[in-house]
Amino acid sequence: MNRLRELRKEKKLTQKYLAQKLDVAKLTISRWERGIHQIKLDKAEMLSSIFGVSIPYLLGIDAENSTNLPAYKTHMLNINNILIDLLRNADKLTAQNLSDIKREARNLYENLVWLQYEAERIEK
Repeated sequence: MNRLRELRKEKKLTQKYLAQKLDVAKLTISRWERGIHQIKLDKAEMLSSIFGVSIPYLLGIDAENSTNLPAYKTHMLNINNILIDLLRNADKLTAQNLSDIKREARNLYENLVWLQYEAERIEK
């Protein structure tokens, strides 16, 4: 569960105020706080800036909790962080950078397929 409500109340901000700052409906803020809808990356970045916290902290994944995650979830979190970084810097990437990233992504995919095969083989 995200920490949006907790952070908003700490700063004594209303849902209406946040909605205006983020250019969303007040109902959207309410739905985020109740976990009905997920916060999109661009809005999470704005919220983390408003509250002065990291996106993982805002979304309920802080350093303490992430060390207690199963290994596969830790790896998924790391991959997600890489993707976020790529999206943030997409306008700075050259054609060669993109080609290199594509090659590495293909290698990563092949390694993941091999690991899945090995895990299934071991389970049998």
